[in-house]
Amino acid sequence: MESIGKTLRDKRIEKGLTIEDVSDAIKIRRKYLEAIESGNYSEIPDIVYTKSFLKIYAEYLGLDRVLALKRFMDETSQEESVSINQKSSVVTRERNYLNASKRGSFSRWATYASFLLIIGLLAWISIAFVFNADNSSSEMPSPPAREQESLIDETQEPPIQDDLKDREEETSEDATYVPDPTIPLDQIEVPDQEPEILLDTLSVVLTCTNRAWVSHAIDDETSESFIMSPNETRTINAERRIMFNFGNAGGLHITINQFELGVIGASGEVMDLEVILSPTESIQVNVIKDGNIIDTKIFTR
Repeated sequence: MESIGKTLRDKRIEKGLTIEDVSDAIKIRRKYLEAIESGNYSEIPDIVYTKSFLKIYAEYLGLDRVLALKRFMDETSQEESVSINQKSSVVTRERNYLNASKRGSFSRWATYASFLLIIGLLAWISIAFVFNADNSSSEMPSPPAREQESLIDETQEPPIQDDLKDREEETSEDATYVPDPTIPLDQIEVPDQEPEILLDTLSVVLTCTNRAWVSHAIDDETSESFIMSPNETRTINAERRIMFNFGNAGGLHITINQFELGVIGASGEVMDLEVILSPTESIQVNVIKDGNIIDTKIFTR
């Protein structure tokens, strides 16, 4: 059986239509229509768009859209099976890599903790030795009273007093400031602490400032389309990849794992966004327009 793409092409030629005629009529770019006719579906950003374009194209030419979609699924089922197996292999390798990294990190921390324990033990032994030596010297008998009187010059202040004064001055200068305990707890200022940024999964927050249409595919498995209203916020989570299509890129503010990406396009502009989590604990973001990557950003800890 011939491919659905060839069937659509033959039907278009039979009706005397050009690719440009069809593109102008159904508002689908020419290169996507050519990709469908040639069976080169990889030229289309995502299978969600491929299915949608195929149904619209078939219905415009007077063909059964459901039958056209079924033929497309039959053609690509074998390729998708191979692709899924390959993707599963990649995910397994990535997880093995992450597990090996975690085990290596634990080993390093265990070595470091053992080193600190040995240092602490040596310090404790040293302190105990000095303490015992001090106790031994304090237990020695004092010299006779007459000898003590001869050692002290009554016209001068004993040296130990000077030493005590110096220590008191040092203590007064180095004393740590203690806040007034009468201050209420809710008025004590606590320094801000930045939250830890985790890069084990993806979390994309969309904040809508102007009505916008959004479609996304999560980990090449599940997809969803919806319309967001102003002041609405949505969070999309995934393990390693999210593919977005925005109908109004200027109406959305984007945050990825607490990294501020901001607005990626102008008001009314149609844009695609690809978010990929790397095994090296970094996030790659590709901004796509008309099927071409126009900007790439890398986020790390």
